[in-house]
Order: sequence, then structure tokens, then C-alpha cells
Amino acid sequence: MRTAFICYRGFQVLNCINFVYNNIRDTAGSSDIYIVDEFFDDKDIAERLRKTAIFNNVILVKDIPDRSLSFNRHLGQVLPQKYLQYRLGAGKEAISDYKQLVTCGWNKLFLRYAEFLKGKGAKHIFLDDGIVSYVGNMRNNEYPGLIDKKIKSFFGKGPYSIKIDELYLNNISQNQSSMVKNVIELPKLVNAKKEFKELLNYVFGYNEKCLNTKYVFLDQFTNNDINMEKVISKADLWGKIAAFVPKAELVIRLHPHDASTIDLPGVVFDKKRSLWELVCINEVNDKNVLIGYCSTALITPKFIFDEEPIIICLYKLVEFQNKEKAQEIDNVFVRLRESYRRKERVMIPRNITELGSMLEKIALLD
Repeated sequence: MRTAFICYRGFQVLNCINFVYNNIRDTAGSSDIYIVDEFFDDKDIAERLRKTAIFNNVILVKDIPDRSLSFNRHLGQVLPQKYLQYRLGAGKEAISDYKQLVTCGWNKLFLRYAEFLKGKGAKHIFLDDGIVSYVGNMRNNEYPGLIDKKIKSFFGKGPYSIKIDELYLNNISQNQSSMVKNVIELPKLVNAKKEFKELLNYVFGYNEKCLNTKYVFLDQFTNNDINMEKVISKADLWGKIAAFVPKAELVIRLHPHDASTIDLPGVVFDKKRSLWELVCINEVNDKNVLIGYCSTALITPKFIFDEEPIIICLYKLVEFQNKEKAQEIDNVFVRLRESYRRKERVMIPRNITELGSMLEKIALLD
């Protein structure tokens, strides 16, 4: 069954590979993948993925710059075919015989393709995109306005005109999503054969160990929903954490979409920036201490690989614009703690003082 996969993050590409490799919904040998050019190392990943022949076609799609947002939001809805031609590049036509569209989030490329294929019986499948896939309703969270819910859907446009048929998660036991009833578990990566792990290592360019420290700070991309520097700036926070841990034992991993280069005295940044899920497969274990705000990377070792590193979740030190979102995040990490065999290894400080005390306690375990 001819299928299009649409993704814009390395983790999403990994889930798409897992889906096709295991021939879920008859996708092996009949699938194309569209990778939006907006994350670290995406061009090299696309090129290596082409060489594996897992997908019939690997299409790198240009990102939309800020100046094109009005076209993205408005004209693209009226003329989805023209929009797709623009995104795909000169001389490329949108393929019109896909029977399945598989994506991980409510991105514009997926929306326009779904509108383009409307009336042709295409199924719409969502894959795991981290925390947002496990809580609440991703569609309502991203498109809360009445224009999307009522007016656009009345004219057969926008996200509420699209029926989601299935959602595939890496850990169905942690599911709290209300977006779709039919939720299915992806093949577990922790049980993957050696050949599949080697394939993933090749596609994502993982060829050497990148975690040479016990402590890892997992940064996340700044967005309008969360003010991560309300209590303390990131630079000051990293400095305080570094003061509590042994010298050269803390590394900072920036988000894959973060292209910034930062240089702070006494703070080491991960320059390799290998896909975190590959680092988890190959390196992360219960000897590590992972620190972050409320990043999906914090839950990945347990959710996907059943590893139990110590994690310190700092979401009580940030300001959420939406109280419901704050409660959803709290629910995720409380449930994560309950799933740990040693529940004390999931720590949620309420302030900087408690964070310091936790780091001191961990240091005594060394």
C-alpha cells in the first residue's frame, strides 16, 4: 500500500524506519519519506537513508522561512497542490496516489498533503513524537481557536477536517492521549535485533561513544508556552549544577533544532550531537544522571529502553502559560516515577535549594 511518511525530527525518522522495517500496515517496499530540512544533520541522514533502500524515495523538503508564513497559513489552504509544489521544489509534482499518510505531529506539510488527497480514501496515521503524543489532545493543544475548529472544518479545511485513524506509541502503558481511540504499540526497540540496531547506527551516523560524563543536561527548544528562565537563566543554572558535580562530569546537550553555539567557562557542550535515542540504545544506563526541564529526552531511557538512570526534572522551576499543560507535564513525570523500580531515582525539585540538595545527595553515592 503506497504510503508517505512526513517528519521533521530525527526521532520521527527513527520511528518511521521502525514502522517500515517491521512492515506495519504493509508499508515495506511501497513507502516514501519526506524529511523537512530543519534539524541537525538532516541532509546527511537523508543521504544515508537513501543508500539503505528502506524507502522507495527519500525527499528532503525545504523549510518555510518566516517571510513565507502568510503563504503557509492562507494560500496553502486554498491551493494545497501549489503549496506542495513550492515545498518540494521546482519541477516536482505532488504524488497523488498515496493511500496512507503517516506523520508525528500537526505540521503544515502533513495538513496540506491530507487536504490534497481529500476524497481519495487515504488513511491518516500518527507516530510517537514524545511527550506531546502521550498527553491530552495534540490537535486541540496546537489549534485551540474557533476558526480552526468551526469555520475551516465547515469548508473541509484545516486540522479538524482530518480523521486520525491510528496512533502508534513506543510505550502504550504510559498513554494518556485523548486524540484518537485506536492506539497501538510500536515494535519495542529494546528488543530489536543486532542487525536493526546497526542499521540505525549507520543511518544516524552513530559511530563512537559520545557520553564521557555521568551527568547530562538535556536542553529543550524555547517556545511561547514555557518560560524556562523565569526563575534562573540557563547559563546560571548550568553553572550552579556544575558546581555540585565532579569536574568535567557535566555535559550539555542542546536541542536538535537549536543551531546556536555557546561557550561558557567550566561548561562542556556535546559537539557530536548524535541522535539521543541512539545514545540511549548504546550508552545510557542506571549510572547516568539526566537533568532537564520537561524534555522528552528525559523519559526516553525508561519509556523506550526500560533503563532507569537518575533523572532530575526541573519543570517546577519554569513558568507555564497554560495551567492545564503544566498539569499534563506533572502527570507524565509522576507516572514515570511510579513506573520506576526504584522510585527515588526520579527527582522533582520545587526550587533551586532543593536541586542543590539532590545533587549533593547524588554526589555522596559516587
